[in-house]
Amino acid sequence: MRTRVVRYSGILWLILGCVGHANTTYFHELFVEPLPSQRKQTYRVDIAYANVGVVQRAIDAVMNIPLSVDPAQTMIVYQATPDEHDRIQALINQIDQPPKQVVFHVMIVEINTQHIETYQSIFSSLMDGIQVNYNYTDNQIVPADSISGLIQASIQNGTATLVANPSIVGVHNQTAEFHVGDRIPYETVQYNGQTPINHIDYVQTGLEFSIHPLISENNPLMLNIDLSMSSVKLWQSMQSGRVPIIAKRQANTQVVMQPDETLIMAGLLDNAQQVVTKRVPFLGRIPILGRLFRHKVSRNNQTDIVFVITPKVI
Repeated sequence: MRTRVVRYSGILWLILGCVGHANTTYFHELFVEPLPSQRKQTYRVDIAYANVGVVQRAIDAVMNIPLSVDPAQTMIVYQATPDEHDRIQALINQIDQPPKQVVFHVMIVEINTQHIETYQSIFSSLMDGIQVNYNYTDNQIVPADSISGLIQASIQNGTATLVANPSIVGVHNQTAEFHVGDRIPYETVQYNGQTPINHIDYVQTGLEFSIHPLISENNPLMLNIDLSMSSVKLWQSMQSGRVPIIAKRQANTQVVMQPDETLIMAGLLDNAQQVVTKRVPFLGRIPILGRLFRHKVSRNNQTDIVFVITPKVI
């Protein structure tokens, strides 16, 4: 019996010792403060260029940390250790890069097609629609040095008019726009019950040019180009007042080209009737009798707007 008691006591002592040792380890881990490198902090990081949602999904794919997004301020907020923050910051730096930019040097020229003998041979089948020096079968620009030289010569000798010569900066996947023209006001009458109220509206006329570039890694450009020309052809009397009737010519095309290549677009033709009075010097100015010495000549002028576009990647 004594031997059994001793053994039992030893076993009991061993069990209690193990339990006591386990409890001591638990409380030690509970109350000891973590090292600075393991301590979580709150970080707020501004996103300058990238989409905040894209950044959030990229972080969620590689790390499991509490993360919130503030789209209005383009900011992400998260809790992480310093080491985790360094990894997240490196990932953000890879994603949050400034987008590529491209400068479009554009020359917009109005040409009187009757004054250029070689015009029809350069732009064959012009009446079929918009013309470009672009081969849609091979997706390549056709060299346009001869056309550019002809346009420059036409401006110098007065058979063509330089409408505008802007340099437009475009950002990857963003639309850049350019407008030359007028905002023409016109008055209409609107009724509030029986009370007439005069209202001023505006219509925008002239030339509108927009270009949407997509820039790839090795810098070929995919350009979506919209062109339009609008003018007031006549004024129509209506119950609400005189309103303008707008004539509009519009074209859209998509091309792939390399930087420093030149794209030429034409085909926005316009026919204008011009009446010219011819008279005999001095005699044509005599009242009443002067009608015998002057006459009117009607001319049909056909003009075209030509766009010369050369992009350069910044």
